[in-house]
Amino acid sequence: MELSPASIETNNEEIKEEKSFEFQSNKQNNFNIIFQNCSSYIKLFANIQKELTNKVYEKIYYLEDLKKNKFLAICDSIDEVYEQLIFELQKKNNKIIIEKAKEIEIIIPVEHIKVKEIKFILLEKIKSNEELFQYIFNELKTLKNDINILKEENNNLKNEINILKNENKNIKEDLLKKEKVSL
Repeated sequence: MELSPASIETNNEEIKEEKSFEFQSNKQNNFNIIFQNCSSYIKLFANIQKELTNKVYEKIYYLEDLKKNKFLAICDSIDEVYEQLIFELQKKNNKIIIEKAKEIEIIIPVEHIKVKEIKFILLEKIKSNEELFQYIFNELKTLKNDINILKEENNNLKNEINILKNENKNIKEDLLKKEKVSL
């Protein structure tokens, strides 16, 4: 059964517990999935860092939304739902992430006669211009630092090559002198 949140609010409720998992998608991308227990809701984050722009997906699920899944309907609180989800996620069964245009589906298989899975749909978080600018700025800063390190390594290698050339030249000169002396 698909779960969809009644509303997505930017609540700043304290995080009671948090657990992170890594799963591979249908497109062979690795996702880091974070489940947060925030007392009155469960917040899910997912991110993929394969691409140049780090895609982030997120969604808030309230107890009423979570109980729409018959498997989770027996839970009386967000804490119980969170514990059950973490229990299911830690099992060795195959979790599935399906990538779509602007969302991902996280499918958690469960062993139950009437319910076969729990499905979460997370929407891609649209970054503000300021977030994009900050991301690009950080990437440029990292690239500049990497370039400076490579320049320094290059200069060190050039110096070592010059030292080796001089040593090689000296060895050749010594060999030539010894050959002349022995003749």
